[in-house]
Amino acid sequence: MKNKYIIISIIFSLVLGAESNHINQLEISNESYVTGDDGMVRMYVNILGHVSKPGIYLVYEGIDIFSLLALAGGPLPGANLKTVRQFHNDELKYLDIKKSLNTGDNNGFTLYPHSTIYIKETITSSLFSHSIVLNSALQLINIYFLLK
Repeated sequence: MKNKYIIISIIFSLVLGAESNHINQLEISNESYVTGDDGMVRMYVNILGHVSKPGIYLVYEGIDIFSLLALAGGPLPGANLKTVRQFHNDELKYLDIKKSLNTGDNNGFTLYPHSTIYIKETITSSLFSHSIVLNSALQLINIYFLLK
C-alpha cells in the first residue's frame, strides 16, 4: 500500500511541475528510513498542493510541519492552512496550521516516512486566480461604464 502512495505522489509532483532538484537526484527508496554518509537518519516525505515547490523531500527524522513547509517554499497566497491533510498508511489526519502558529502547539501532529501532506487552495482564491469568466465580466462592466 505504501508503494501506491509513493507512485501517486510522484505523478502529482510531475503533473504539478515540481522541480526535481530538491531531491538532489537521489534514488527514492521504499525503506522507511535512509541513513546518509553523515550517519543522520532521514525519511522521504511528500508535500503537494498549494505550495511553491511541491514534491518529494528527503528530510531528517523528527522534522516539524513548519520546517517542511519552508523547504517547499512556503504556502502560496490563498492556501487553506486551517485544514492541512496528512495521508499515511490509509489514515487521514488534519492540522490547523494557522491555529498552531498562534498557540505554538502542533497537537501531536507527527510526520512519518512516506507521508503525504496536502495543502488545498481556498475557494475564494481559486475563483479569483483561475476564473477567466469573472475577469471577463469585470472588464465588460468597466467598458459599459466607460462608454456611458
